Amino acid sequence: MKLKDITVNGKTFEIHVGENGYFEALVDGERQAMKSTLNELELSLMKITKRESIRISVPFINSRTGKRGEITGRHGGNASWLYSDGDKRGIQTSSLRTGRLNGENGWFDALRTDTDIEKLKELTQAAAAATEALKQFIHQHGFDLSEQARKAWIAAGGADKEER
Repeated sequence: MKLKDITVNGKTFEIHVGENGYFEALVDGERQAMKSTLNELELSLMKITKRESIRISVPFINSRTGKRGEITGRHGGNASWLYSDGDKRGIQTSSLRTGRLNGENGWFDALRTDTDIEKLKELTQAAAAATEALKQFIHQHGFDLSEQARKAWIAAGGADKEER
């Protein structure tokens, strides 16, 4: 008799109660797991389905921080990529694209480990200064376009929308 479905390590199993009172589930469509309690069956399924722990090392430089990082493997339960960034380890990311990584603080480019960190810092500072200069320039030269258009409209004989 079917009792319920449970999900263990990303896989869903139909849990049945056999005539003998044991909790049962099919694993991979053929192997049967059987235990006297539901909790024991869930623990058994966790062991059976636990993803193989594979350690890899793909070093990179974080383009935002200039720190060394490393892709270290995949999460056993949800298959997210795991990476370290500086001193912090075991950070999860669900998205790893060609040359880019969605980190804790948003996307960043992964740079080769032979990257000139001083040049990266210099360019990052220059980009920040240019962004600030552009922001100031726009602030100094900007104006309220909608207000000027409304005034021109009224001056040309158009009705102010307030008067309609």
